[in-house]
Amino acid sequence: MRRVTRKEWSKCVAVYSTATLLLATMVGCGRRQPGPQDATEAGYVNGLVNEVSSTVIYEDSERLVAAFVEDAAPAGVDREKYAAYTFWPAASASVSGDSATVRVNVGNREGETTDPIGEVTWTAVKQHGTWKLKDAPLP
Repeated sequence: MRRVTRKEWSKCVAVYSTATLLLATMVGCGRRQPGPQDATEAGYVNGLVNEVSSTVIYEDSERLVAAFVEDAAPAGVDREKYAAYTFWPAASASVSGDSATVRVNVGNREGETTDPIGEVTWTAVKQHGTWKLKDAPLP
């Protein structure tokens, strides 16, 4: 077996580090922040829908609770129900001052199709400069 030289090892580490940085930049991590194309109030509310879908996929109950106003987050069995679905905005959110509604497509997380199985309306409010869900019913 041939030994790897320090120069070869350094090159591998550099390539791996660059690839990791590029992947992290493309995929992102943590809470999704709206980009220039959706840096409107409606864009932030639509991003909140995507955030809920993301928290369900990664089974991050702390982030799910943080997406809701205090005492409005689903708990226990109700929280587990969200895990069966994926969510995405059906249309741009309708914003009026510090409140908003958004029509949300609901899909079957384990389904074989990307077609929505239902549509619901979620409501959000802006608290301390951050949009939070007030009500997010399931189909």
